[in-house]
Amino acid sequence: QVKGPDGQSMVPFEGMSTMGYDNHKKQYVSTWIDNMSTSMLIEWGECDGEGKVITTKGSSYDPMSGVEQPRRSVATIIDPDTRRLEAFVPGPDGVHFRQMEINYTRKK
Repeated sequence: QVKGPDGQSMVPFEGMSTMGYDNHKKQYVSTWIDNMSTSMLIEWGECDGEGKVITTKGSSYDPMSGVEQPRRSVATIIDPDTRRLEAFVPGPDGVHFRQMEINYTRKK
């Protein structure tokens, strides 16, 4: 059981992403869901010319402001065993900043 700074029990953060190519829409689609939110994020986008970076865009509910906000995600193939997923959302000034970065390593 994980305890927070106040000594109370906390649920560990868990999330899951899926990504694939939609042959009908001719675009990549990415989904994200986690145990800290009540909605699923769906984004659509394109791959770079080298096939190593997929950038998707969508919107998600911002619990702080109570409105939908634009966002984008960047999935990068670093090497055959390593991937990175970054999420960017607008800050109070409207400029997007990196909200999250997850680095994946293949278990051997």
